[in-house]
Formats: sequence, structure tokens, C-alpha cells
Amino acid sequence: MFSRSDIYRTLISSIPIYSFSIFLFGSLLILIFLINIPYPISMIPNRSKSTSVEGHDDLNSFDVLDLLDGNVIDPSILQVSERIEPKYDHNIENTESEEEVEIPQVDADFPKLDVEVLSLNDCSEWTEIRKISTNEKVVFLTFDAGSTIDAFSNIITALKSHQAHASFFLTGVWMNRYPTETLSLIQNGHDIYNHSYDHPDFKTLNEAQIHEQLDATSELAFQITGTSTKPFFRPPYGSRDQRVVSTLCREGYYTMYWNSDPLDWKSGEEYTSEKLETKIIDALSPGTIYLLHIGSSSTKDGIVRIVDRIYEQGYYVSPLSKAFTVQP
Repeated sequence: MFSRSDIYRTLISSIPIYSFSIFLFGSLLILIFLINIPYPISMIPNRSKSTSVEGHDDLNSFDVLDLLDGNVIDPSILQVSERIEPKYDHNIENTESEEEVEIPQVDADFPKLDVEVLSLNDCSEWTEIRKISTNEKVVFLTFDAGSTIDAFSNIITALKSHQAHASFFLTGVWMNRYPTETLSLIQNGHDIYNHSYDHPDFKTLNEAQIHEQLDATSELAFQITGTSTKPFFRPPYGSRDQRVVSTLCREGYYTMYWNSDPLDWKSGEEYTSEKLETKIIDALSPGTIYLLHIGSSSTKDGIVRIVDRIYEQGYYVSPLSKAFTVQP
């Protein structure tokens, strides 16, 4: 028969075993809890990958990181339930200088355009713009931004030297890579518009996928700049048909095309900055919309001289926003 002292000694000697068991059980519970906590977005690795896009040397096709579950998904098969989430969260009210972004007003002596009134009430119509109807000696330099930034600094310098403003069609991929440059466009009085999130061929997308491309890009632009990308959209590769144009209209966008493409995205002896300059000057006429690219080496080398030549010919450069009034 055990004495009381024997029982006490047995209980005391068992305490370390019980304590260790409780520690293991508690640790297991904590581990299970941590595994089920979603990672913060900032901790998810950037697994995007790029491949060349046929026909545009300065553009890339990007897989989009689905931040809901960490999987990489092909943007060409995005469904409405698989939202493209912006990977850059910029609050315009909390910039490094903590100053409000001031959008400059056009000078009072800026040439006045006969403004066209646009309405998207009837989306069965071909709601596409290819040229501005005007007698003014005005042209519209529009720059598509896919993934690179090669010509950006020279473009801004060229425009600033004439107090001119232009229109920039930005992809979500580009804005995500270059948020500072995106914001600077608005701060310096330029237009920014929608060019899709990652440059797919819109003729291969259904309506839900088109909505996702537009919405993700628009949300990211608003996060960075506080402004909307409406009312103009430029289809990647210029690829569109009646279905695409009508879908864009229902989403609140006019399709903004062009009537002069100097092919600045190509390279080789036939596509130098000198040849680019000649093509642009030869195409000068009131209301011309030029298609150019921020990633173009010929644009990088020639844009300062090109803008100078445009003004020497008695023309001026205008942003698209000065040519239209959009009805609700």
C-alpha cells in the first residue's frame, strides 16, 4: 500500500511530462492557426513572367498573379470570379510630400478647339474615333505604354519645351511598374486612358473578360492618380470588331483609334528616328491622331526634334480631352 508521501513524489515527478505534453499540444494549435491566416499581399512573391509579344517589340505578355490564392493565371482565360488585383497600392492623398496633387490648368491663351459632343447612348453604333474633325492646325500625339519606359523622359522633355500636352494609353502592367511616372503625367497636365491590364487581343476575350481587363486597369489608375481612365480605350494591337466596340461602349468607353501609324515600334534601317520624323511631318493635317509608343527606340531618339518640327510647321499639339465634351 502506497503512503501519502509516495503519492506526492509520484505526482511531482510526473509534472515535467504533463508540462511537455501541454506545450506540444499548444504549439500544434498555434501552428494550425498560423497556417490558416492569409499572407499579406506584400509578402506574396511576384511570380509574373514575360514573353515577347509578336508584332510589338516594346510590349510584353504577362501572367497575372491572382492574389486571392497565390496562383499565376493566364489573363486570356480570366473569369469574373478571378479578379485581377492591382499589386501597387498608392494613395494619392498620402504621397511622400503629403501634398495634394495639383492638376495644372491649360493656359488661357491655349488655342481653342471646336469641341465635339460625344454620347454613348446607342452602343449599336460604331463608337470609334479615328480622326478629329477640325480646321485648326492641331494634331494629337498619343502614346501607348505596354511594359517599358525607354522614351518616357524624352517625350516629357519634348512636350514641356512647347508647353504642350499629350494623351497616354497605359496598361495596368505599365502603371504597376512605373507608378511615379504615371502620377507625373497627371501632375503635368497630360491625359491618361485605358489600354487594358496586360495587352491581350480583345477579339479573343468574352464580355466578362473584357470587363475585368478594363476594371482592373481603371482601379489601378485611380489608386495612383485619383483620376478616371474614361472615356477612351485603345485596343491592344488595334484588334477589335463590332462586338468588342459595342462591349467597350457599354462599359463607358469610346474606342480611340488613329489615322497615322508611323510604325515606331518596329526596328531596323527602315525605322530610324529620321524616318519616323519624315513620316510624322508628311502626315501633318488638321486633326491627325498619331499612334506612338513609350517603349520605342526611334521615338526616344527623335521625339524632341519631331515636336520642334510640328511647331515649326505652324501646328500645335493637343491632348484628346480638349477636343471632346462627353455627355452623361
